[in-house]
Amino acid sequence: MEKKSFNHAFTFKDNPDVRETFADGVHLVTVDGSTLKIDLTVSRSDPPKTGNKTPTGNNVIAVRLVMPLPALATLYNQLDQMVRGLEAQGLLHRGSGEVKPTVQ
Repeated sequence: MEKKSFNHAFTFKDNPDVRETFADGVHLVTVDGSTLKIDLTVSRSDPPKTGNKTPTGNNVIAVRLVMPLPALATLYNQLDQMVRGLEAQGLLHRGSGEVKPTVQ
């Protein structure tokens, strides 16, 4: 008899009230013992200054995602499937070991 993992004993239930956080960057990914930590950032622009054509601002941590390593494996597998689908649609391409948008 195959033993099911702990998570398979639970039924998924959506929570429409959960807050969503927008992030446009990844600052740092670390593994600390048995947990993965991902710092996601958002770009905050400074108000434009007269004569300064180069925008300035800061990348601010929007959320720090922390998960156990088994959840990392699940995240990896789901992201890999998604990336392969986006590659098949021509939206992403893999080159030099990196996955990049087809058009930036």
